[in-house]
Amino acid sequence: MQELVLALDIGSSSVRCRAYDQAARHVSSTPDNPPLHARTYALGNDGTLPVGEVTAAADAVVDDCLADLRRLSGDIRILGVGISSLAMSLVGVDAAGRPATPGFTYACRHGAAAAEQLRGQLEKQGELEAMWARTGVPIHTAYAPAQLLGLAATEPELLAQTACWQTLGSHLLARWTGRPAAPISTCEAGWTGLQDRHRQAWSCELLNLLPISEEHLPPLRDYSKGLATLAPAYAQRWPELAESRFCLPVGDGAAANIGSGAVDRTALAVTIGTSAAVRVVLPNRPDGTAPEVPVGLWCYRIDHNRHLLGGALTDGGSIPVWICNLLGETRADLEQQARAVHPDSHGLTILPFLQGERSPGWADNASLSLHGITAGTEPGQLMRAGLEAVTYRLALIIRKLTPAIQPDTAILASGGNLEYSDLWCRILAGTSQRPVQRTRSTETTSRGAAILTLEAIPESEARSPEFHIADRFEPNPDEAPTYDRGLARQVELYEHIYGQA
Repeated sequence: MQELVLALDIGSSSVRCRAYDQAARHVSSTPDNPPLHARTYALGNDGTLPVGEVTAAADAVVDDCLADLRRLSGDIRILGVGISSLAMSLVGVDAAGRPATPGFTYACRHGAAAAEQLRGQLEKQGELEAMWARTGVPIHTAYAPAQLLGLAATEPELLAQTACWQTLGSHLLARWTGRPAAPISTCEAGWTGLQDRHRQAWSCELLNLLPISEEHLPPLRDYSKGLATLAPAYAQRWPELAESRFCLPVGDGAAANIGSGAVDRTALAVTIGTSAAVRVVLPNRPDGTAPEVPVGLWCYRIDHNRHLLGGALTDGGSIPVWICNLLGETRADLEQQARAVHPDSHGLTILPFLQGERSPGWADNASLSLHGITAGTEPGQLMRAGLEAVTYRLALIIRKLTPAIQPDTAILASGGNLEYSDLWCRILAGTSQRPVQRTRSTETTSRGAAILTLEAIPESEARSPEFHIADRFEPNPDEAPTYDRGLARQVELYEHIYGQA
């Protein structure tokens, strides 16, 4: 009998489902041409997600994945199901577990004024830096504290209708397991900005300043300790999962690191999807406490003894998509033109903030700025400048992470944009002056959720997963001064508009 796990990956534009064996290898009835079990939806211009569409899409991809597995020869047993979910996400549910709000995400900006107000309040109390150290994140519109305060000012009726706050992942798990609300993992809770990461509990000090209390929040548990089984209606729909164990959802960044093999300080994970991030996995400090957080970065728990230190950009792959839409040309054509453009030879400086800034400056109301365009600027130059602009922001994060990693640490690159673009991988190697290794797996986040699930299930006889490198891009030392000049110019423009980060 083949023993498997399912992994569900909830993203900002799609949800996917895959099956894995106990070595975390993808399993399908057609291994040479495996189907992509995915359903799409749209992130709204206001940064919210349609909760009903997301949950319906999740149900559908599980249907599809199980239908594929039924075509396998031989018996199978699905030991467990793991879920990775976009972080941050938040949805209010009523007493019956029905959504009472849209799905709020990291891209929502309705809390910008509230974030400024809350920062001022904490600064006056001398608590602003202490709160960042406590929760691992800044006060910013990408996180729940500012969003909840903003909601109280603009749509208080939504707060009144909410009995409990869930993440999208925990809401989905609650539906599947037949309860109004599910516990939230300490991993996902870290991304909300509401958790005291040292105590692994909701931050009382922060909740005292917000329009909700701990009564409106579910219990917190390590992702591996919240195992549950399906409700009868779903057990009838998915008989293969009737006895499977369901882990609490984890943040997609944590899963992406684990799935790419970036599991300790010897590997730096860079992911560029719609958004982008740089992350490193660290253990507890020798005294058992959580790692310190450098200014400008965040630190989230993965579980009781692993942490994820890094920084994220709201806009990653969304920048080349925007440029393609603006110019009315295809990505392939524009990247081909961009390959003929030398590093920073275009004279353009871009602040790539279509939906505000997160790391490292956290400017709530930042917007995209483009300087240096002339009548002679060509489409390929604009594309090259856009890719470089995003990579410069990642380079700033990498520099802040340098004390936490080894000098010769390579970058493990994943995410659809880096998998697609050799050019972007070369730019990343050039700006960071580190080797960039592109993983062979095309679904590292999904695979990471599977590996974490295998670690959590007692019946699992998980074998050490293998990690294969598809390509390696070496940095060109001669390009370093050129990229440094481009980065310095971007920092100068940023400081001119937003002040020092």
